[in-house]
Amino acid sequence: MYSNNQLDNPNHSRSQYRNGDQSGIYAGSDEEFQVLVRKSDLDDVDEVLKIIAQHEREANDLLYDYPNLLSLFEKNYLSVTILNQQQQIIGAAVFNDFPQGLTGQIDFQHENFWENWIFDAFNFDESICITPFNTLWMTFFFVAKDQYKFSQEEELIICQKVFQNVYATLPQLEGILFLKRGETMEDNGAQAQISSILENIFIEVPVKDRDIIKRVRGIHLNSEVFYSPKHACQEIIEIRMAREQDHDDLAEIFNRQSEVLTAQFGEFFIADLIATQNLTRRGTRKFLNNGKAIVGQVRDKAVGLMSISTDIDYKFLAQCFELETYDNLFKPDFMEAIQNKRDDIRRENQYREEDQYQEIVKKMNEERMKSHFIGQRMTLQQHCREKEQEIVMKIDEIINNDAIQKNLTKKQVEEFLDEWLRGYELHQPSDLFYQYPHIFPNTQSIILTPRQLLIETLEFFGLPQHYMNGAGHWKDWVQKKMEEKRIAQLKRPQKKVTKRPKRQKEEDKKEDEFKPPSYFDLTPFQSAFKKFLAVNPEGRTIFRQKIEASMKVIKMMFCNENGEMKEERHVDLNDLGNELNKQKMDIAPEVCENLASFLECFGEIKYEEEIIMVNPPKEDTNQNAKIAQTKKMFASEQTESKPIPKLLKKTSFQEFFDAVYKMKEFDIMMNRLDITKSTTLKAEVSQIVKEEAQQEKAKQEKRRIERSPNPYDDYVKNLKDLDSIPEVPIDAQNAIVINLFCIDENFESRSLDFVEYAFSIFGDRDYIILTQPFTVPETTLLQQFIKIPMKKNSTFDHVLYIYHKDCLLSNTLFIRKSKLEDMQYVAPLFSNLINKQQIYDDTLEAITQTASRKVAFSVFCDQSLIGIYVVSKNVNLDYYISHFCVQDHIILKEHPMTCHTKLIHTALNPLFTKNTRFILKEILRLMNKTCMYFEVQEKTLLPDVFNELVFVRARQFPHFLKRKWDFEHDKEHFERAGDLTEVQDGKRDAFDQEQAPFSLSVITKKMMSSVKVNNNTRIVVVGASDTGISFIESLLSVKDINFTHITLLAPGGIMTMHINLPGDQLKALSTNYTLEELKNLMLDARVNVLDAKMVELDKKGKKIKLDKNAELPYDYLVNTVGLIDTELQNRRLISTGLFSSPYYQQLLDKYGRDRAQIEEGAPPIFGQHPVYGNYVQGVYSIDDPYLYEEFKKTGKKDSNIDLLTRKKRPQSITIYGRTLHTIAFISGMVNRGVHPNRIHYVIPPKVFETQVQFKNNTERLIYEDKRINDPDPFDDPSVEQKIFEFMESKGIQVHKGYNLHQIDVDEETRICQGVVFRKKADNYEEIIQQIEIKKQQILERDANSENADKGFDDTQSRDGDEENQPITLEQEIEELERNKFDDIEITSRFLVTSGLVDIDKEIFYIIHENGLVYNGRLIVKSNFQTTEKDIFCCGKICEFSQRYKRLSIGRSLRLDKYNGRELGQKLAKCLLDSLDLGYLTDQIYSLGELPNLYMPIGIGAFLPGDLFYYHIKKNDYARPSKTMEAEDNRQDIVSDNIDQKQQIGHYIKFKFDNNGIIDQVTYLGTEPVSVQSLVSFVGLSEKCLNQLDVRFKNGLIPNISEFLSENWAIGLYHEWFSEFRHITKMEMLQSENIQQILDEAAKYAQGGGFLDPEFIEKIKAKISPEIISQIQQGTLDFIRENQNHLPMYYVPPKKVNVD
Repeated sequence: MYSNNQLDNPNHSRSQYRNGDQSGIYAGSDEEFQVLVRKSDLDDVDEVLKIIAQHEREANDLLYDYPNLLSLFEKNYLSVTILNQQQQIIGAAVFNDFPQGLTGQIDFQHENFWENWIFDAFNFDESICITPFNTLWMTFFFVAKDQYKFSQEEELIICQKVFQNVYATLPQLEGILFLKRGETMEDNGAQAQISSILENIFIEVPVKDRDIIKRVRGIHLNSEVFYSPKHACQEIIEIRMAREQDHDDLAEIFNRQSEVLTAQFGEFFIADLIATQNLTRRGTRKFLNNGKAIVGQVRDKAVGLMSISTDIDYKFLAQCFELETYDNLFKPDFMEAIQNKRDDIRRENQYREEDQYQEIVKKMNEERMKSHFIGQRMTLQQHCREKEQEIVMKIDEIINNDAIQKNLTKKQVEEFLDEWLRGYELHQPSDLFYQYPHIFPNTQSIILTPRQLLIETLEFFGLPQHYMNGAGHWKDWVQKKMEEKRIAQLKRPQKKVTKRPKRQKEEDKKEDEFKPPSYFDLTPFQSAFKKFLAVNPEGRTIFRQKIEASMKVIKMMFCNENGEMKEERHVDLNDLGNELNKQKMDIAPEVCENLASFLECFGEIKYEEEIIMVNPPKEDTNQNAKIAQTKKMFASEQTESKPIPKLLKKTSFQEFFDAVYKMKEFDIMMNRLDITKSTTLKAEVSQIVKEEAQQEKAKQEKRRIERSPNPYDDYVKNLKDLDSIPEVPIDAQNAIVINLFCIDENFESRSLDFVEYAFSIFGDRDYIILTQPFTVPETTLLQQFIKIPMKKNSTFDHVLYIYHKDCLLSNTLFIRKSKLEDMQYVAPLFSNLINKQQIYDDTLEAITQTASRKVAFSVFCDQSLIGIYVVSKNVNLDYYISHFCVQDHIILKEHPMTCHTKLIHTALNPLFTKNTRFILKEILRLMNKTCMYFEVQEKTLLPDVFNELVFVRARQFPHFLKRKWDFEHDKEHFERAGDLTEVQDGKRDAFDQEQAPFSLSVITKKMMSSVKVNNNTRIVVVGASDTGISFIESLLSVKDINFTHITLLAPGGIMTMHINLPGDQLKALSTNYTLEELKNLMLDARVNVLDAKMVELDKKGKKIKLDKNAELPYDYLVNTVGLIDTELQNRRLISTGLFSSPYYQQLLDKYGRDRAQIEEGAPPIFGQHPVYGNYVQGVYSIDDPYLYEEFKKTGKKDSNIDLLTRKKRPQSITIYGRTLHTIAFISGMVNRGVHPNRIHYVIPPKVFETQVQFKNNTERLIYEDKRINDPDPFDDPSVEQKIFEFMESKGIQVHKGYNLHQIDVDEETRICQGVVFRKKADNYEEIIQQIEIKKQQILERDANSENADKGFDDTQSRDGDEENQPITLEQEIEELERNKFDDIEITSRFLVTSGLVDIDKEIFYIIHENGLVYNGRLIVKSNFQTTEKDIFCCGKICEFSQRYKRLSIGRSLRLDKYNGRELGQKLAKCLLDSLDLGYLTDQIYSLGELPNLYMPIGIGAFLPGDLFYYHIKKNDYARPSKTMEAEDNRQDIVSDNIDQKQQIGHYIKFKFDNNGIIDQVTYLGTEPVSVQSLVSFVGLSEKCLNQLDVRFKNGLIPNISEFLSENWAIGLYHEWFSEFRHITKMEMLQSENIQQILDEAAKYAQGGGFLDPEFIEKIKAKISPEIISQIQQGTLDFIRENQNHLPMYYVPPKKVNVD
């Protein structure tokens, strides 16, 4: 149903792209006269000017208002060039969206607003629909008819072909207008220049009111308007129902485009199709058919066929594509019913989750309060109240019975307490608190026993602390006994007391009499227990209610004399009850007495204690008279009363209120849970429950939504989830499907006519859809359709296009400046936008504030608002030019400052997405602009409009050391720049010398005439290497193609996701891309980046399996992975970062064995995996894709960095390897806070010896191949020495010459515990010899032994004292074996390896299993194609086939020797050729030859000591043999200014070849350096360095890095300096003088000579002054053109010759 077989023809697809690029070829039908028409290039300008004769130029000046052809080509909407059969330019034509000469604002709002007056001034036929959407103005037309002797007929043919090209390029056009300037009326030459075209192809439009023309600025009063309808140059196509008789005409078209259908369905399948769908045969009428076949007819011939139907699987499409925006192709009412049901389901789920959550919170709150100390105390109080009688009786019984009391012990009391508390249990929180730890994070859990809780609770009510241990027992015992004795004496008669000496016995007796008893005292417990029970829930509730009712009175008690609330604590809780009673609150005595106690116990009131001295209370005067008399009798014995201490518990109002409220909360909860009993409280709780029920009822009522009934409600009532689609009733289906479509190429621009007719057949349908395979390019028809994104889990192998009926009204599109009245209709446009409030505010500002820098435009279709665009009135163009390569896309001098604007916001109805370019063009027209920019800030979601724009590459300011220039602008510069305060973003400094914080895209009016065609080919790139990134960058840079399905497999993500600062680096990086460049590319936003790794390849099914248990289909697979560290793979270990993937966990479960199984030799249950067999946590490869994620500084406990940096028992890490990656990783660890003494660096011995001199290129290539696998960290020994000295000085433990021997692992946790390294002993060879000697002695001994013949058991000879046994030869050998190696054992939690580099073994087995050729490297053709035509491979794992060996003399066939970025560009060209799109790139490539690869290669890293290191070398593996054998004739230039102690300074080294060309450059320093500048040095002549060699040798330059950062050198680092050098060389090669010098140099080189200084001076003297002057002038021009980046150079004013 969804096949579109007419699109399968590759030849047909080619023409589609060319039409989209307007480079299609249209030939005349006349065999004797043919012309070609293509879109103009700027290079055509000079050729066109050459063919314009003087008299023709004068005529053109009158006709076209003195045209500047370059400006016309650059600024107008569309320009085409006309060529003859010999490819000679014979003419050109230019079209624009407004008539020539028109200027100013006709309506005082819009520029170039011709539709405002044209219909009033001229009388157009009512049948002609003329709008800016379907009409263009011809602003220039010229054919060199005099030079090429064209006849009038031929001139008309040329014009027709030009117009046909325009209509094919812009299918929406219905006609072309031409304004004939009034100035030409009296000029016969001008009239003759165009008269024949106007008479035969155009129609003159009569003038209606010429006075209106007077008011139009720039238009002459006598101007005339001509109109050329489309049918004047293109035959009219008629759409009708198909007939079987159309078969012959259509079969010719089908066979020309594709033979697939005829071969598959038979010769007459078209006639059968028409008969079946249109029911034209008697036998077909009995079949039910929902399809129709329609044809396009020109004259009497069918030129196109469209087969349409209404049979669509809507549910399937909804599952595969993001169709929600388009109602899933349903009728709006049906989709509304589905959405309503989904909303109901969504709300039900939400409400259910909310209710469940609230229920959980409620339950947890109950448990929290029951588990809280207050809740436990209340529960305990209730329990004690229930047993109050039993407890009180028992206590009274003990206290009143001296015999029982005197035998009372602590143990007995504890038993009593346990008995009384039997049945009471402490409540503990449930497991809910583990599931939801965030809800009540401070929940208490009591770990006391019930007895301990009771004792601690009673302490609030006066029970002494440590009471159970005897504290507070028999309090006031002495005073009590003395009082008893005194009262007893009062009862006896008094006797005269005579003094007698005291005796010791009497004193002892007196002391024993007043000594407290030793048995247990229950009196304090009794007192506290009664107080505890006295403040029961009923009493507390009544007290609280009185407090709540008298809150104003309470507040006044906490105020000062001025009535102001005092925040400090000043009210005594002990006296508060009495104070409340003074306010007539009638507080119960037991509550008043224990107020402080129960607020502290049940309210956790906060207070502060203070002790003051007060007088003792006065005695009561109403005491018994006898007691009063007694006191009087003993008055003489009374001592004078003294102040006594009093404890104050001072609190504040807020603390008092909080305690009362907390007590209320717990009282209510305990009562609701039926734990405590209180009549008053129960009534209050009942009222609360009733209110909650009312609230719940109101909530449910609020949740209920009343909707008007929908006719489709019954169809959706059974939906249970948010994704399901119900059965779609026929009357709810809203789409037509195109099953088959073909059309003659000459009439493709009329394809949309079929769609209009299809809608007329099925008038109740709003959508027409079409699906096609990914690899089929877009046709002209599909360029009008909207491509629908696929859902992530979709496996459908087609793409879906849709077209809405309303888009047929595009002719009515109308754009104007927004008005305030438009704001009431913008809500639907803004509703789904992330920044909708910002868009609304900016739109409103643009409308209401005339001083605003923004302008808002409204887009209407048939009077309905469909879009809002906000743009700036101007831009800071200088900033754009200095920070981005704007010059790559426009000629700046043709676009003045006023011609630029910036797109700020867009909001467009998605149905009209395909009209975006027209809308942008109209905005430019109405603002009189020609260029529009769009900024993309970091982490910005790219809007749809981004795909219509062209990405602009970022520029970098020329620097060597990254520091500000030693330069300041003068006043004249700022005067020339003008006042930028009113300019959008005017505060940006164009000379800030910083990277722009955003990315930039641009589109010009000229670009808008091209259609950006979608290419849906599924391109899967495996590996985010430099090659892969460069390949993707090259594809994305193709201006006219939008690659919609590029997928980058980047396990762990791309580098910019992890690195923001140099200190974040954990590995060395190539110099091909800087971090700033990678960020500016925005790959993560422009392509689909998957954090996944390829683990299997199915080349037949064209899909790959990922380690995330998913499959990914492809049309082209591009493998760009690099070489990796294979140390762990050689040991069959999985790197820890990879093990987080489900694939590797399942792999280990299937194939893995523990150490015991391995030692026992037990075979794996499921065989053996070819690569992996085990896993050790904490062991990483340096090429683990998740290395950055694993060693991220997250702050989480037990993360890797936390384990290495924590204060308590920090772990250690060991780095093993000899690559630059290892040292960069050490630096990364130090920058993450790891102490250097926790780092062990173990360096294995080098496998290959370093070699400098080579006899030939072959020998050098063999050495370089080995070096790739075992690279040195540094090419410069001085740099290596500096780095190692610094690391050791900081405490990093470096061990050299050791190989990894063993990893110690905890068998239970599989965690790395330590690592053992081994190296050969110094006397290793001597030990080997001794072992051989010992073995020989054993053989001789065994041969001569008699025991061997007699079978004597020699174990008997070893019985006895072992110490006296002689050492045997075997033991000596064992001892020697142990001494062969020196081992070091390092206790280490982490191990990171960086051993020998080779292909990833997983990739190798994928290659092997799929039959791809591998011979040390993956073998590819010269176009990087493998043996599978749809699998490309490029990068370090590849090698060109040996068939190209003869083409690579002196060059390496292995691609690991070349620049990855350059390889990616070549790879992109080859893939574009496979897609038949190679003409869209400037790359030149020949399949039969190897690519020319010349860019230098380099590596850099951020090293310990915050040092930046870079090493870059020239790619020149094809040196002549004499060059290889010759000794160096130039010394290296080395400048070392690094202070080893302070680690500050620079180190730079230049290495030259024998011709004085910089061969290598090395930089090390604490100051960052521009990588591009370092790269630019390589290949540069020593003569460009301002006599650096001589000056440095003579000591005139102490610091080369500083010298190269001076102003004189800035031009060397300009990004276009190398291009300037190349252009200059090409110009010089045209000179005979230079050719003679080159011939002389060639002879000198053939004789073994080099460009030594003497020979250079000799040939310099032979250069003519004209050449020198030419070079000087070219240099001045280069600096003059790039003053924004080279302002430090003074350039004299350019001389202008005035004739």
